[in-house]
Amino acid sequence: MAKWKIESHILSQYSELLNEQWLIAIAQFTTESQESLHIDDPNESHFLVENIANYEVSIVIADDETLTQLNRDHLGEDSPTDVLAFPFLVPVIKAGGWGLEPSMSEFANATAISEDDNSYLHMGEVILSYERAIDQARDHNQEFKNEIALLLVHGILHLFGYDHAEIQEQKTMWRLQESIVNELGTRGII
Repeated sequence: MAKWKIESHILSQYSELLNEQWLIAIAQFTTESQESLHIDDPNESHFLVENIANYEVSIVIADDETLTQLNRDHLGEDSPTDVLAFPFLVPVIKAGGWGLEPSMSEFANATAISEDDNSYLHMGEVILSYERAIDQARDHNQEFKNEIALLLVHGILHLFGYDHAEIQEQKTMWRLQESIVNELGTRGII
C-alpha cells in the first residue's frame, strides 16, 4: 500500500474555524479509498495507485479572492469558484487500469521530495474557498462541514483524473463522491 502525506494550509482568518486534523482525515480516507476501489464496469476510469510510490497531496483553504484569481489565471473564468484541483500527475493507460505519471504542465511539475529518506511524488493541490463553502451549505440547507467534506473529496477525485465534463464521467465521479462521503459519515468523520 502506498504511503500518503497530506499537507494542509489554512488562511489565518479561517484557522480557528476549521480543524486541520479533520481535513487531513477526510483527505487521507479519500486517497486510501482509491487504492481499494474495485470497479466492475471496464468503461469507467480507475486509477491504480502504484505501491512502489509514496504520494503527497496539498490542501489549501482560501478565500473567494484567491479562488477568483486562480480561476481567472488558469481556467479563464473571472469569477469565484468553490474548489480547484491542480494535478501534478496525469492519468496514463497501464496494465490492469490506469496509472499516474508526472505532468509536463507549465504550471506544475511532479517532483520527488525527500522526508526521512522516503521519496514522495507530489500528486497535486486542492484549493477550496471557505466563503463559497459557507454560501453553498446555506443554499443546499446542509451542514457546513458536509459541504467542506464534499468539496475536498471532489477536488481529490480530480487529482486522480476523474472529471465531470461528459455525462458518463459525471455519473462515475458523482457516484464515487457519494460513496466516499457516505462512508465518511458512517465512520463518524463527518
